[in-house]
Amino acid sequence: MIGAVWRRRAPSGVLWTLAGAILISWVADTAVAQQTDQARRRQFVEGLLQTLIDSQLPPRQPPPPVPPPAPPLRPPSKLAEVRTELDAFASESRELLNALQADWSRAEPVGPLIGETAKIHHAASAVAGKYRQSPLFDLAPIAQDYGLINRDWRILAYRIQQIRNLSRRASDLVGSLNAHDQRLCRLLEVQPQLDVPSLVRQTAALLVDLQNLADDLQSDLPPSPEKSRLTTLCRQAARGGRNGRGRFRRRGARRDPGSVQEVPHRVERARGRTSPCR
Repeated sequence: MIGAVWRRRAPSGVLWTLAGAILISWVADTAVAQQTDQARRRQFVEGLLQTLIDSQLPPRQPPPPVPPPAPPLRPPSKLAEVRTELDAFASESRELLNALQADWSRAEPVGPLIGETAKIHHAASAVAGKYRQSPLFDLAPIAQDYGLINRDWRILAYRIQQIRNLSRRASDLVGSLNAHDQRLCRLLEVQPQLDVPSLVRQTAALLVDLQNLADDLQSDLPPSPEKSRLTTLCRQAARGGRNGRGRFRRRGARRDPGSVQEVPHRVERARGRTSPCR
């Protein structure tokens, strides 16, 4: 009896079980769908807010381009030639010093120039030794150091060349050193240097000597046309020297290379004007 009743109720229980499972599945699907919709709405709102924020900010600058790698540093192509010329200048200035010492006995004016030649020799040797092996990627430091040597050498070379009874050896060495100096100036792009204050001082001393010579001629010689001519020449030379000194001062302040180049020619013209006075 009981078994029969259970068998009659069993289909009804199965139906309720199936119905519960379907209900649970529907509720779960509905919850998942609601969560997905909420996530989409949240993403939409967040994206809209980010767009509004970005519209109020200044435009973003593109990142700066990456610079190309620097090429490897190499020694200047002229460095080997510059070193050769410096060594030659230092070596030949030593030979010139020896030649001047040998000439001193027969050419007295050489004496005061021996010390200046020794000074230039030591300076040239120091510069040549300084840059003989040191790694260099720019010639500017050598140019700066050599510019001082060039300034002193130009004046000294001219003074040596004006000495009478100078040996052929010393004269040839001065010419060779001048050639090395010109090549170094070209390689290093050094403009000819000149010690303008020293030149002005020497010009002032020469002007005093010319004026004294004119006064001596005026007081010691008897009146004659020759005396008048010599006195006039000396005073004209002194006047030209004063004008030239002023020009050298002004051009030296401007670093005018032209004034350096014309110095020997002006001195020669002054010597030519005063030669009859001797």
